Amino acid sequence: MLAPHPPGGSHRRGYSGLGKGKVSQNVFDKDAISQLRKALDVRESFESGNVNDEAQPNIWPPDEDCAILVSKLLTSIALALNLDPAYLSHTHSQQLDQLRLLHYPPFPTSVLRWGEKGRIEAHSDFGTLTLLFQDDAAGLEVEDTNEPERFTAVAPVKDTVLVNVGDLLMRWSNDLLRSTVHRVVAPPSDRLNGEARGEDGWKGESGGREMTKARYSIPFFATADPDTVIEALPGTWGEERPKR
Repeated sequence: MLAPHPPGGSHRRGYSGLGKGKVSQNVFDKDAISQLRKALDVRESFESGNVNDEAQPNIWPPDEDCAILVSKLLTSIALALNLDPAYLSHTHSQQLDQLRLLHYPPFPTSVLRWGEKGRIEAHSDFGTLTLLFQDDAAGLEVEDTNEPERFTAVAPVKDTVLVNVGDLLMRWSNDLLRSTVHRVVAPPSDRLNGEARGEDGWKGESGGREMTKARYSIPFFATADPDTVIEALPGTWGEERPKR
């Protein structure tokens, strides 16, 4: 919604939400067009094109929001370590961040539970911080930092951002902040009404076989500028906690 398709059809870029558009052909009468618009198409789309097309510039969501949140989190961490507030945030001035759009389609629950196929195996993130935006579909699990291979389900909460510490920040903080090992597995099973199709083309019977819900998530990976020296931060080491 932060990158809306402009009104009309001349600028074909940006996001069109459900029921925002109607495709028609060879219909020019105003009354006929008005009648068509009473039954708008149930679809959504996002359009982009050549970045050098001056006549049709792309429309993107503002990227400042995530960068600002990362900066605030880094400032908070610096303050918690009794450092200058900008000690960490100034090392991210180039904003060499990465955005990933993830879609886990509906799939037979039993196939995921028995490990015949997976969603994403246990791993930690590589950078400083990860901001995770997710829908209401469960499946995310986090490993207990004190008990390896013991995973706890993370219930998705609407309108929240889940924050993961990455490997780089773990090393930077001399292991005071621990990177989060996490995975996505089969959530509590749901029955999908009607037919559902998995990524391998499997087609469930109507109202029959148990299927997982589709899951959508957007991780935003923050990392430090390439020339940043990573060594144990002041205040994270001493006689009882030597530098790694």
